[in-house]
Amino acid sequence: MDILRTNINTVKLSILAVALTLSSFAFATQSQEESTKSSNQITLVETATTFHYSTPPRLSTALAEALHTLTYNPYYLGAALVEETQQQDFMRFKQNVMDQLAMAQTFSTEKMRSQLEHTEFAKKETLPLDYDIVRVFPKKNPLLKGHFKLYLPKRPHDIMVYGAIQSTTPLHLTLQDGSSLQAYLPEIPFYNVAMNTIIWVIEPDQTIDRIQNIHQQKQPTYLAPGAIIYIASNEIPEQLNQNIVTLLQNRLEK
Repeated sequence: MDILRTNINTVKLSILAVALTLSSFAFATQSQEESTKSSNQITLVETATTFHYSTPPRLSTALAEALHTLTYNPYYLGAALVEETQQQDFMRFKQNVMDQLAMAQTFSTEKMRSQLEHTEFAKKETLPLDYDIVRVFPKKNPLLKGHFKLYLPKRPHDIMVYGAIQSTTPLHLTLQDGSSLQAYLPEIPFYNVAMNTIIWVIEPDQTIDRIQNIHQQKQPTYLAPGAIIYIASNEIPEQLNQNIVTLLQNRLEK
């Protein structure tokens, strides 16, 4: 009888060991599948939806899936694709700009620094994100390998002003349809150290226009919704003004 019980217990232990082995194998397989599945992912910020891909997807595939989750038509000029591993170097660049402004210790640079602190930045991929363009032109439809954030904002109804102005936050000006840059200038509270002869315009698609002698311009400059006007300062080096423009190129439309 004791021998029978011993044999039964041995069989039970053998069955339990096999079950645990199978369970461990299943868990390991599942973990491996999840790891593979999440090795390429894109998060649409506006809906907090993450799409997982076992192999790198085409940009058009990611855009198509993202668009299905939206209830509005996105403003493609202000859209952004951000690769997460590139952000560390860009954040160091931003901090360097902030440190240089802090070292200047002037009234205008303190306001400029505060303006930038009230803004969200990320290193943007230099890719068109208009779905109709991406799906038609193969060269504009790359594979996306890694972890990305995708921003597909609504169309803004203002433009923004940064730089040597009398404001500690970015200045929002209501968009005037059909109006040129010159029409906005009377609304801008320039600081007395503003470099009035040079104005930078940063369009939402990252295009830059450096305009000299704005009041003598015969050709009007029109601004897209969400564009940025940067008023350079005479109190800081030209290179720092240019670095601020680079930073503003990577402002995220929210």
